Amino acid sequence: MSFFTSAKGDNGYFSLPDGTIVQYGRATTIRNNEIGVVTLPFSFPARLSQVVITHDDASTTGAIAFGAATPKTVSTFQVVVQKLNFNTSTGTVTLRTDVSPCYVRYIAIGS
Repeated sequence: MSFFTSAKGDNGYFSLPDGTIVQYGRATTIRNNEIGVVTLPFSFPARLSQVVITHDDASTTGAIAFGAATPKTVSTFQVVVQKLNFNTSTGTVTLRTDVSPCYVRYIAIGS
């Protein structure tokens, strides 16, 4: 249907007939133990209502991460990510205190 506009790719979006827009993508500028700001590929016309993030590094078994995100403007959200070291031999988990890159995937919903 032509009223479902979209742009497909690693970072993309789709819009619904009621005006809701969903953007998704990967943010690679986030660093562990720091508050970062992610700029979306395009601004929402009226508001950014919600954003959900998840850790994106399935190639690493020695680290896991969790984070939180908060909408800031119609084109940005704030994110903080914390990495944990995971010892696959012993099962111990420790806090990673160094500042290192952390990649996240996001879904942002607005109108």
